[in-house]
Amino acid sequence: SMHSLGYKCSLTKSREILNGPLVSFIIPTYKRDKYLFECIDSILNQNYKNIEIFVVDDFVESKLQKEFNIRYGSYKNIKYSKNKVNSKAGKTRQNGYRMAKGKYIVFCDDDDFYVDDEFVSKSVQIMENDSSINLVGFNNFIFRQYNNSLEYKSISYFGKCSSLDYISSFQVNYFKPFPRCAIFRKSVLDDRNFNNMEMMNDSSIFLNAMLCGNMYIMRESVMFYRIHKLLLHPLYYEQVTYLLLY
Repeated sequence: SMHSLGYKCSLTKSREILNGPLVSFIIPTYKRDKYLFECIDSILNQNYKNIEIFVVDDFVESKLQKEFNIRYGSYKNIKYSKNKVNSKAGKTRQNGYRMAKGKYIVFCDDDDFYVDDEFVSKSVQIMENDSSINLVGFNNFIFRQYNNSLEYKSISYFGKCSSLDYISSFQVNYFKPFPRCAIFRKSVLDDRNFNNMEMMNDSSIFLNAMLCGNMYIMRESVMFYRIHKLLLHPLYYEQVTYLLLY
């Protein structure tokens, strides 16, 4: 539980926003039931209430449906479906995208957890006020599951900027926010033929969304990005390879 981190996710403290355009969350999942439920609950804790959630299960033998129905069966805006064959994350994400009807869309991972209950409302306000903005991105916390530690991951750019300016310095001066802490204007992705795009990974989502218009980067950290096990530095592998070869 996040409570063990000393971080208490507040229940919605500000005015609930019931009107406004529909926002769609797409969550591919694979054998992470407990984390998935934490993720969904953190989306339901948003003060912006006009949302729909599509969970697409890529584990063909999954027994998730029963527990899912117990928890969320009363929510008409949460839909569960299961792939008939194992399809990997990109295709699973696309299966969810094809069902989404929102004006805005969030690509979420099943082990993410939102800790800012105004993530959606802040994003929608910016995009509704400026139709040239195609995505709003935020900072995030990196949560290292294996040692229960938090790290702040900062994006180096804030405010509104031209997407093309951003692309020209992509991953050099600027770092992209993760899609799960960004919100996209769906009509722009539709124009990029996302309904037929199977390689829906982080960079392809961002680069397609950024080919025209503007983006807006906010300073707030809105979610925990979970790292499950210790990843060794590439230099370690080089040293091991050197020892094995020589």
